Amino acid sequence: MHEHKIGHGDLHLENIVWNYHNSRLSKRSKRYTPIRRDFDFRLAYIDFQTSVQFLTEDDCHQVLCDSLGPPLPFRSPEQIEGEDRNGATFDLFAADVYGLGQILIHEASKADALLPLQYSALLSEMTTKEPSHRPSAAEGLKRVQEMM
Repeated sequence: MHEHKIGHGDLHLENIVWNYHNSRLSKRSKRYTPIRRDFDFRLAYIDFQTSVQFLTEDDCHQVLCDSLGPPLPFRSPEQIEGEDRNGATFDLFAADVYGLGQILIHEASKADALLPLQYSALLSEMTTKEPSHRPSAAEGLKRVQEMM
């Protein structure tokens, strides 16, 4: 989505569909089985009502804060803080990364399993308070692929 210069702006559980249901969780050991490249994981974003398509690569992905956006806890800190300041802007791509990180943390918590340290570190970086310290979506995907 970001590689096509589109920021979603409303990432939360109800706006993502996927073919995952504890598919990698080992019931015996309550640990994730090793990531395998042969699992055909699919994820799709839906509900693009608040999305923005930026026109050029030079756009800095800044949008005005408003009351639209994901519910807590998927709303990024800069979205929450900006609601109280008229004319405040935030990086929509960084907010999307934060929302996706919160979704993945939520799903991992349901698994009641130990996560690989590299994956936990990535989720922590995706949900850090400072937007400029979050990885881009492309960087996050590359790191997950390297874990496989």
